[in-house]
Amino acid sequence: MATNGYRDELYRRLERGTPFDELEAWIDGLLTPEDAKAGLWLLAWAEQERSAQRRIAEQALAAVGS
Repeated sequence: MATNGYRDELYRRLERGTPFDELEAWIDGLLTPEDAKAGLWLLAWAEQERSAQRRIAEQALAAVGS
């Protein structure tokens, strides 16, 4: 599937209310270049509520040992 198809699928999943961690797992499993995965992840993150964005960012920092 081309990146545009993945983007369309991401928006369908967002419309269904798929939790962020499930979106993240789906993106991680895609057979597409890492830069495309990063873009999809950013789109998914941008669609989250502000409080969820902060929580996700804090979790990401904690995961890298900051």
